[in-house]
Amino acid sequence: MDHLANEAEIEGLRPGRVIILPSSFQGSPRAMQQNYQDAMAMGYDCANIKLERPVQEGATTQETLEWDEIKAHLDARYVSAPEAAWRLFEFPLHDKSHAIIRLAVHLPYQQPVYFAEGNERQALERAASKDTTLTAWFQLNSKNPDARQYLYHDIPHHFVFERNGT
Repeated sequence: MDHLANEAEIEGLRPGRVIILPSSFQGSPRAMQQNYQDAMAMGYDCANIKLERPVQEGATTQETLEWDEIKAHLDARYVSAPEAAWRLFEFPLHDKSHAIIRLAVHLPYQQPVYFAEGNERQALERAASKDTTLTAWFQLNSKNPDARQYLYHDIPHHFVFERNGT
């Protein structure tokens, strides 16, 4: 309020009567827009919007337009015969993607070892007895001459790494 009074004084204007509206005032288009934005922010994935407009110009009664977004989406969705059969037989609907295999890269005897505090000795003993994918690849190349034709990143396509003890 002080800002408006100061601006009016600078401009040489006399401010009119001040009306302070409560924070819960909902009558302005700006407040309605803010309510709409708040509703969309809270429930953007399942919104039910109620739009109202006057039945006639100057009328006090309002016509309500109900719009159930979820129902409209489900009603308008086309389910093809193959998709319906897959759903009826409860087959998986989504393709499986490529298997991602993390291949270790480390210097000799510097592979990462994870342990809980107080279990350092057991973790070191376990790590010494287990192979990483890199050490298993070296052992495979030393024992199997056919494996030598594949690069490290191609090995998962031709051989299986079995994690022992995990």
